[in-house]
Amino acid sequence: MIDIIKNLLFRVLHGFKGYPKQIQNIPFRIDESLRRYDTDGEKDIQSILESHLKAGDTYVDVGANVGLHVMLATHYVGESGKVKAFEPVPSNLHLLRRNLKLNKITSQCEVFPVALTASGGGEVEMTVEAGFSPAAS
Repeated sequence: MIDIIKNLLFRVLHGFKGYPKQIQNIPFRIDESLRRYDTDGEKDIQSILESHLKAGDTYVDVGANVGLHVMLATHYVGESGKVKAFEPVPSNLHLLRRNLKLNKITSQCEVFPVALTASGGGEVEMTVEAGFSPAAS
């Protein structure tokens, strides 16, 4: 309950416009509940995105989580590019969509609320922890 109140106060403090965060020296805004999230934890992946993506490319993120790579990829592929994000975990999906909205990039990114598997068809059983979940199995 205290976290909910803290996040609400942080939202009010930032005018419901998200928390400012730099990823690869590019300014973004993220949901206030992620203000302590380490966006530098995957510098290698971020550098690969920077060096390989260019305007007009298509980027697919399977397990998009809260969308940090999606936001970065959207920046690199530009308005002429496309980004497709797949995220089955409801709490992560909510934060992904909020982060896209905060950065005004919802039209550049198509979000699919599903899990992908190596073989098609059927249902997938998943284990997801309550709340923010950086990983599911």
